[in-house]
Amino acid sequence: MPTKLYFMVGKLFAYLVRLKRLTRTHHNITKILFHGLQLVHVQRKAKRIVKCLLVFLHLFLGLNNEGQVSVIRTSGNPYAHVVLRGGNGKPNYDAGSVAEAENALAKAKVSNKIMIDTSHANSNKDPYLQPLVLKNITEQILDGNKSIVGIMVESHIKGGRQDIPENLADLEYGKSVTDGCIDWETTEKALLEMDAALKEILPNR
Repeated sequence: MPTKLYFMVGKLFAYLVRLKRLTRTHHNITKILFHGLQLVHVQRKAKRIVKCLLVFLHLFLGLNNEGQVSVIRTSGNPYAHVVLRGGNGKPNYDAGSVAEAENALAKAKVSNKIMIDTSHANSNKDPYLQPLVLKNITEQILDGNKSIVGIMVESHIKGGRQDIPENLADLEYGKSVTDGCIDWETTEKALLEMDAALKEILPNR
């Protein structure tokens, strides 16, 4: 079972993102912590996404309360959920892909809560296509979808991205140095439009 060490770590966080490239130690710790956790997986196939949740029922080597190496048993993080971000250059935010994920999650008897990443392969890495993805998600919820519980938007003060220059003084303030983002004005407009369309529906969903 989880030790005091892991419970102490859990108190430091409210929500985590587990990425594909994290170390095995990070993966194991997230299986014990009892708070929101999104599992980001780059594969489009629903069965791969379900597998991410199922492996949370796990035994692994960790530290006990005395700091000794021991076998840690965990029944998994009950608040884990998947994130659809597309993969292999193809999107998976559409209603068909969401339904496929829902069916696979239901069949495996794991959480059917889904978050959709509006960036990455879901926008073909074009940040300014993200508002179109948001509109599609809005339409799905208006049409009765119950599984979509959150969205991820890559946003910054200024739109686009920049490489890190040799002279850091040349960095442009407020612009991403990683993935391209939409600017704040575009972000605000898109989210306010989504809120206006869904504010009568979400409270009773």
